[in-house]
Amino acid sequence: MSNISIISASAGSGKTYSLKEELKRYLSGEGDVLVRPNAVIATTFTKKAAVELKERARMGLYEKNLFDEANLFSDSLVGTVHSVCGNILKKYCYEAGLSPELEIITEEDEKVFFEIAMSQVISPDVNKRMYEFTQLFSFISKGFGESHDFRSDLKKIINLIRINNIGQEKIEESKTNNTNILKGLINPLESDLHTFCQLAASLDVAISTMESAAKMDKKSIAILPIIKRLKGVLDNGIQISWEDLTKI
Repeated sequence: MSNISIISASAGSGKTYSLKEELKRYLSGEGDVLVRPNAVIATTFTKKAAVELKERARMGLYEKNLFDEANLFSDSLVGTVHSVCGNILKKYCYEAGLSPELEIITEEDEKVFFEIAMSQVISPDVNKRMYEFTQLFSFISKGFGESHDFRSDLKKIINLIRINNIGQEKIEESKTNNTNILKGLINPLESDLHTFCQLAASLDVAISTMESAAKMDKKSIAILPIIKRLKGVLDNGIQISWEDLTKI
């Protein structure tokens, strides 16, 4: 399309003013094509900017004594993306196969519906395995040992899929590619009892050696609490995360 102009501008540089001047120019017949005032569609990020844009453009028409055009401009679609798209869907709801009573879902309701959907597709066994995965790869919050909720990451992925209109075929392809990449980067971790017993014994030796030393250097002083914590983790039968394994 050759009639698209892209203007890159930072905050406060006059975007709304420029849009208003462009609207005035086209609505007053000074542009390349004649634009019907009630056929204008313009979107903004905030409601405040939408109101400002519409009022400025309308006042500009009044200033040029274009009263009929200013009145018709009141019927234009100027607003946030949500409001403009919502108005279009309400106007053409039957053609779109939708109800005329459309409402933008609130953040609170979105969270409730998301949790309901997750409870229907994620079994307790999968939930347990995902927790173990997040623990193994150190996706653990720093506060009071609470585990990272993988649902928040899943929700971000779902939102990105919806925003970018990614189809099922592309999702499956992405899943396969990412799984293969992950398998290529990570070797299977030995998790048998003998391996963990050996590691626990080695940590015991390291702790005893450090504590019996006449004087410890700064590095040893810093690493000793970490080794003791990892020894406690092993004693409780918990698998050490990859991040912690790199420390020892």
